[in-house]
Amino acid sequence: MKFSINIENNLIRHFIRGYFDGDGSVYENNGTLNISIVGTIDFLNEIKASIVIKVNSFKNDLQDILVGKVGYSSYRDKALSKLISNGFNSDKPSRLGINTLLMKANIDEVYNIFKFCRENNITFIAGNYMPTGRTKDAVFQGDYLLEDISSKKLFEPISSEDYSLIRKKILDYDKQNNFPTISPDAYISGLPCIQGLGIQIDNVGKIWHCPARHQLINGELISKEIGDVKASSDLSKLWNSEAYLKWFRSNYDGNCPYKTK
Repeated sequence: MKFSINIENNLIRHFIRGYFDGDGSVYENNGTLNISIVGTIDFLNEIKASIVIKVNSFKNDLQDILVGKVGYSSYRDKALSKLISNGFNSDKPSRLGINTLLMKANIDEVYNIFKFCRENNITFIAGNYMPTGRTKDAVFQGDYLLEDISSKKLFEPISSEDYSLIRKKILDYDKQNNFPTISPDAYISGLPCIQGLGIQIDNVGKIWHCPARHQLINGELISKEIGDVKASSDLSKLWNSEAYLKWFRSNYDGNCPYKTK
C-alpha cells in the first residue's frame, strides 16, 4: 500500500490500526473472516485502491433480489458513476472492476455489461456459480427472496451451450478490437483464476484448497478440507507436502475445476 502522506515506517502500523478502529470491520462470510476498510472516494483514490462492484444486472428489481437488499442497485449506480468520474478507470491496468454472476436471469445482459466494461476501461469478471455459500451445489439459495417461486428457474446456472456462445461473442469482440484476452478462461471474460494457488482457512480452523471448498477427485467434486490448523499448524509444511495442493499446482492452467462450464 502506498500512502499519499509521508509516514515513517515505524508508524505505519499505528496509522493502519487507527484507521481500522474508526472505519474498519471484521465480518464472517461463508465461514471465512474478512476485513473491510471503509473510506471516502478521495481517500481510496489517494492510496490507489482498486474497487470491484457487483453488477449482476442493470435491471434494478433483479439486482436487488440477487443481493437481498432493496435499493442496492440505486446506490451501486451512484457509486459506479462517482468512481468513474474520479478516474478509478483511468489507470492501466484499471483500478475499477465489475463482477457478474452468470445465470439464466441475466444471460441476455451479459454481453452488454461486458461491452460497457470494455468501453470504459473496467475489468470484467464473470463466471458461473461456485459450489459454496449462496450458490451452494451450483443452485441459487435465495428462494426466500422470491415472491413467485416459479421464478427460481431464472436463477439456475446457464448451460454449457449458452456459456460457449457468450464466450465466443466476447472473444470475437476482443479480437476485432485488438484486446489482449487471456486464455484459458476461468472467467468468461478471459481472466485466469489464481485462488487455487493458495489456501483458505475458515473461522473454525479448517483449511480448504480455495473458497469453493471442494476437491476434484477421480472426476468428481467432493466437499473436503485439506487440513485443520489444530492438527496442521505448520502451514509451510502443509503447502509443500499435501498431495492435493501439489497436484493442483502441477496441473494449473488458469481454469477453475469447481465451476460448471
